[in-house]
Amino acid sequence: MAILFSAFHGQLSGFIPRVFLGLLLGLLYYYSGSLWLSILMHFVNNLIGVFFSFLKERGNITFDIMETTSVPILWAVSSLVASVGLLYWFYTKRQEFIPIEVEKDDQTNDNIRIE
Repeated sequence: MAILFSAFHGQLSGFIPRVFLGLLLGLLYYYSGSLWLSILMHFVNNLIGVFFSFLKERGNITFDIMETTSVPILWAVSSLVASVGLLYWFYTKRQEFIPIEVEKDDQTNDNIRIE
């Protein structure tokens, strides 16, 4: 699914980092059980990129966040540690999925009983 996530963005450049982001967002959904949390994190990721591009255009920073070769190593390592830490935190807070069985009543087809 992460490969599809990256492919739907329609750009070959940055394909591998988007596959990694797709994996992280998928794991976030898997461990948290909330699709909204994954959507929020995707929004935050895009917001950070736009914000740093804005700062670069104004001359407030010297590196371009969109170029992976110019990002300071401390920022990259900090991002990796934060990502792994958040995934571990969600992993420890996960709840076991318990499926609910749905049976139809013998008398009518319209009544559904959840046990």
